[in-house]
Amino acid sequence: MFCQGSLTSCPDADIVLEALNFLLSSEVRSQDAVYGLGVSREGREIAWRWLKDKWDHIMKIYGSGYLLTRFVSAVVSPFSSEEKAAEVEEFFASRAKPSIARTLKQSLERVHINANWVKSIREEKHLAEVVKELAYRKY
Repeated sequence: MFCQGSLTSCPDADIVLEALNFLLSSEVRSQDAVYGLGVSREGREIAWRWLKDKWDHIMKIYGSGYLLTRFVSAVVSPFSSEEKAAEVEEFFASRAKPSIARTLKQSLERVHINANWVKSIREEKHLAEVVKELAYRKY
């Protein structure tokens, strides 16, 4: 299972997509598929497209169980833009089930927190100075 996580965390888009597709194959036990959902920064968009493309199939396999919520949180939570939050909300507007409502809400909250953090970092005028000061501080 750790091998799956390594493959999906690869920066190569083709490998990430192949590894994600492998998670839904008969060669992977359904309860083990969630271990391969930790994608790299480069793979986030690939995983999001994959989740949207495979959503009906994933719903068929996992129904309303706990593992379904892991798919949502693993793919959605790492995003960090208000635009992506809106896209996720739009996608799930007609697909959300009561069983994932809480996880979806929490995942979107995490995206908003990430987006606010990114915004604050971009607006920080003295960030380089602060980082340099912290790097050379003697503890």
